[in-house]
Amino acid sequence: MLAVLAVLAVLAVLAVLAVLAVLAVLAVLAVLAVLAVLAVLAVLAVLAVLAVLAVLAVLAVLAVLAVLAVLAVLAVLAVLAVLAVLAVLAVLAVLAVLAVLAVLAVLAVLAVLAVLAVLAVLAVLAVLAVLAVLAVLAVLAVLAVLAVLAVLAVLAVLAVLAVLAVLAVLAVLAVLAVLAVLAVLAVLAVLAVLAVLAVAGPWWLGRGGWAVVAGPWWPGRGSMSASAQPRITEMSDMSGAPAPDISADQPPGGRCGCSAIMSAGRVCVGLVRVTFRAVDHPEGGLLGLGELRNVGVVKNAEATSPAVRPQVADACPPGAALDVRTRDRVTELLLQQGSATASELSLALGLSPAGIRRHLDAMLAEGLVESRERAERGRRGRGRPARTFTLTAAARETLPHTYDGLAAAALRWIAAHGGAKAVSEFAAEQVAGLEERCRSAMAEAGEDPLARAEALAQALTAEGYAAGSTTIASGGQLCQHHCPVAHVAAEFSQLCEAETQVISRLVGTHVQRLATIANGDGVCTTHIPAPVLPGARPDRQRNVR
Repeated sequence: MLAVLAVLAVLAVLAVLAVLAVLAVLAVLAVLAVLAVLAVLAVLAVLAVLAVLAVLAVLAVLAVLAVLAVLAVLAVLAVLAVLAVLAVLAVLAVLAVLAVLAVLAVLAVLAVLAVLAVLAVLAVLAVLAVLAVLAVLAVLAVLAVLAVLAVLAVLAVLAVLAVLAVLAVLAVLAVLAVLAVLAVLAVLAVLAVLAVLAVAGPWWLGRGGWAVVAGPWWPGRGSMSASAQPRITEMSDMSGAPAPDISADQPPGGRCGCSAIMSAGRVCVGLVRVTFRAVDHPEGGLLGLGELRNVGVVKNAEATSPAVRPQVADACPPGAALDVRTRDRVTELLLQQGSATASELSLALGLSPAGIRRHLDAMLAEGLVESRERAERGRRGRGRPARTFTLTAAARETLPHTYDGLAAAALRWIAAHGGAKAVSEFAAEQVAGLEERCRSAMAEAGEDPLARAEALAQALTAEGYAAGSTTIASGGQLCQHHCPVAHVAAEFSQLCEAETQVISRLVGTHVQRLATIANGDGVCTTHIPAPVLPGARPDRQRNVR
């Protein structure tokens, strides 16, 4: 009883230590969250400074424009003054001509001076025009700087979103750690209840009972060995029937192997295996005392106990598939750590190294991981060098992505800064490569629009559109059962319009879109009108899958 209480006290201390470790992890996560908030505030401060600089630049441009306007007004006033002077001179010239014909030479000289003044005014106007052009170029430069600042602001927002995503992942990991600690506490509580029931069980009173003894740790294995077991001469099963006697040299002790690994802030609790030395149970199906210590094999109930054959015939069907959830855990761990060996993965996941290697071999065969020898510093010990495993690009492609959201955000930015025309130009440029590849594949299709539609369906299928062509009485139909840009095209119809224009150019006639996946239809259907030839069979199917 004292030994049981001691074990329970040790387990309680371990549980308290585990809770303290979780609290320390939560404190670290809180510090990380505070740092992330400070980083976000710093980014917002930088954005505010950039906005102030942009406003100052706009005010400077406005000041320059105001100065130019004042100069222009002064130039207009100078021109008006010159014109007034010229008018006065003209009046004087007229009066001089009427009064004295002898001053004609003087008036000629004055006329030459007037022409020179006009040329000077024109030169001033040319200089003002050059200044106006320079002002326009300055405004365009300011607009370009504002566009760059807007792009930097978008990148900053994306960085903030990435930081928030990392914080969300850390929060989820913290919740999982707390749940794991609660599960360990629940297991400890169940073990405590079982220990109390084992000590106070009514069917053991007066029949010898069992002894629970804690021994020293085995060196290098992290296990416990039983020692100083009491000798028991009689024990009984649940029904109360006495079992055969146990000889004096066969103590009913046992060994209990329990592994617990702590490394790099991770706690991995392994399975517990207990093997008791006892006499052969009358109906247990075991062949002798010597085999009770043999834990390297699993007994086949069909060979030892025919009575239980129907219950275990299909317990473990051959050729069972690999546990997909375990592979997901391996992928998640490699994603977090970057690379790890099979031993490190087995310790972290609480599984056997052989089982982890089977999963890694399957992932190697599928091209999801790659292995390389770990670089050893200093002198390497005996044995084969450790091999580390890392995720490949193919494995990372299976992880969640937000390409559709990024493409839609980019098109929204283009529409906001360049208008719908810019989006249309981008869509035309996007499908230009597709048009060139399909045109090369349709080089031998001939001039018939329906034959070209069939060749186009084959080319689009090769591009991943799962297309097919069908000939009907009024012409033909091109059906695309998959659209790689359906989510983005649902918001920007310019993508569908550019694709329709490509189809029209490739088949050599005008076409009409009847349905699109982007609008919620099941298939993108394009009608290709063509004259009905005499003797042609309608509804001739040409499907390419």
